[in-house]
Amino acid sequence: MSDERRRHPRSSFIGDIKYSGSDGISCLDIHDVSAGGLRLCLDGCEQPGTRIIVSLLLKSHPDRIEIPGQIVWARQAPPYDIGIRFLEDNSPATTRLQSYLEGFYE
Repeated sequence: MSDERRRHPRSSFIGDIKYSGSDGISCLDIHDVSAGGLRLCLDGCEQPGTRIIVSLLLKSHPDRIEIPGQIVWARQAPPYDIGIRFLEDNSPATTRLQSYLEGFYE
């Protein structure tokens, strides 16, 4: 996706993530985090359109934040990367993630 289409700047992520997608599929790595979504590398294949919950433990915060999302694209061969769009732009969890990420942009 070109940078012109992105609404939010991307950042690397320092913290822990739990991914609630299909049974038996787990997250191997996280990339390109923003307040609008993220890219994950999984150990299995997922389908676009699947709704998921992303649970993040931010390095500087004691509690996990959970953000509902939807898979908007998926690579169907290894590495199994997926693009997730967060479904709640103005939720407290998304606002907290955005505040956390702003520290990386300065």
